[in-house]
Amino acid sequence: MFYKRIFLLFFLIFFSLEIYSQQRIISLAPSITESLFELGVGDKIVGVTSYCQYPATSKKKTIVGDLANVNFEIIYSLKPDIIIALSDLNRPQYITKLKSLGLKVVEFTEGNSYQDLKNNFLNLAKLVGKESVAKEKIKNFDSEVQAIYNKCKGLKKKSVFFEFGDQPLVTLGTNTFANDYLKFTSSYNIFSDMTTKYPKINREDVIKRDPDVMLIITMGLATEREVNYWKQFKNMKAVKNNSIFVVDSDIVCRPTPMSFIKSLKEILKIIHPEINK
Repeated sequence: MFYKRIFLLFFLIFFSLEIYSQQRIISLAPSITESLFELGVGDKIVGVTSYCQYPATSKKKTIVGDLANVNFEIIYSLKPDIIIALSDLNRPQYITKLKSLGLKVVEFTEGNSYQDLKNNFLNLAKLVGKESVAKEKIKNFDSEVQAIYNKCKGLKKKSVFFEFGDQPLVTLGTNTFANDYLKFTSSYNIFSDMTTKYPKINREDVIKRDPDVMLIITMGLATEREVNYWKQFKNMKAVKNNSIFVVDSDIVCRPTPMSFIKSLKEILKIIHPEINK
């Protein structure tokens, strides 16, 4: 028993040192950067991508590349203790290259649900020694989601088309965290029967399924073009009810609990405006 306690003590000391030795972090995804700041370790970040815009202070960090390409020389010169990547975004060959340089790389996935976003947030917190902080924040996140869900219970469900790309036309399948925006707001995805995360679809199928509401993520110049395109179909319910809306892709598509809550509140206003009157 004595030796087991000694072993456990040494293990805990080693584990603590391993966590707190990670004073220099490079984030290769906007969601990772946002989450690290939320956990209170933004000061440990030494490098980010050019897409890391939240919070605003993240823009002051050294840019090591974008989501598709990274600068190995800059990364190596920053002497990171750990590099945190998102396997859904960062190219696997670059992750392999970074590891071959002797750098420690930890990968996360985007997640397929709100629950996955929370799990990722908690696992990231464990990595940087902020588990208790994350657990408290998750309680608050859940409280906000539950409050929205309770407001919507009993309301008439509205059918929604979510446009995520225009050429080709892309929408949400059922296995996406963004699909949960609709789940918690008494609405449903007209393409929830598709198991592909972001399936390519035909415009004729959208017209045939005739949604009550259309949500189009910002896509630069294509955004206005898409809104005007759908407006020509005067017999569609979303057009007749003036229910075509544009939502900010930078927030809606960022897989963090914080962005999820923010987007959920905005989508609630769109789908059930009567709640906010």
